[in-house]
Amino acid sequence: MNGKEEEEEVEVEVEVEVEVEVEVEVEVEEVEVEEEEEEEEEEEDDEDEDAVLMSRLVDKHTPYVKYQGFSLPHLTRRLDIAGRDITRYLIKLLLLRGYAFNHSADFETVRMMKEKLCYVGYNIEQEQKLALETTVLVESYTLPDGRLIKVGGERFEAPEALFQPHLINVEGVGVAELLFNTINAADIDTRSEFYKHIVLSGGSTMYPGLPSRLERELKQLYLERVLKGDVDKLSKFKIRIEDPPRRKHMVFLGGAVLADIMKDKDNFWLTRQEYEEKGTKVLEKLGVTVR
Repeated sequence: MNGKEEEEEVEVEVEVEVEVEVEVEVEVEEVEVEEEEEEEEEEEDDEDEDAVLMSRLVDKHTPYVKYQGFSLPHLTRRLDIAGRDITRYLIKLLLLRGYAFNHSADFETVRMMKEKLCYVGYNIEQEQKLALETTVLVESYTLPDGRLIKVGGERFEAPEALFQPHLINVEGVGVAELLFNTINAADIDTRSEFYKHIVLSGGSTMYPGLPSRLERELKQLYLERVLKGDVDKLSKFKIRIEDPPRRKHMVFLGGAVLADIMKDKDNFWLTRQEYEEKGTKVLEKLGVTVR
């Protein structure tokens, strides 16, 4: 398994306030009106920042929910599909195509191929039709030994397991329905905010097309299960999925920020000397009871 997929995940949200000074000559009455408008806008922004639903697609796929600075562990859901599972599935698809790959020896090679060529199809039926009737999806890939192989429908078929787990014999719903179920398990007054603050993080979110496919499926689920098919009301449904460019390493970056913030707080750290003197009992410093 790739070492990057084994990294411990840490998520941290850091709010940074940036002050910008602007000189504008206006009448006093106008300034007062502008200040009132700015205060209203700031209040709206604060409300928007209160709810965050972070979908971690790294080692395993887990929607992590935070509201007003507090995590909500009772809303945590888990999909037992990791990046390595997608790689194994791609190996299987390539074997069916006639290429000889070893699940162990060639794992890293296929993983690199996956990261370069695979994508999430927006409309799976249309992608399947294109793969069957045309060669527009076919891409060439040079293996380390110099061999050239062609990859077509496998490019979208492998990541499709994220949305259809049964393809790799995993029970449960796909990542879109998992997110939908997570949000709808929250208090009804907070759901609309969660839909507008979905943040993707982790290596498996880097597939091109994943954010748009996720949004499409969430809208469809909302239409069917919440609006009961009423298309007219769908226009009022607001959803926003954030996919930061550096989301692949967001977990590490969050851990680095946390470590920097807490570096001067001795009660949050255990030193080698403390461990050598007290052994596992040193964990009591962090409130952990060792039996």
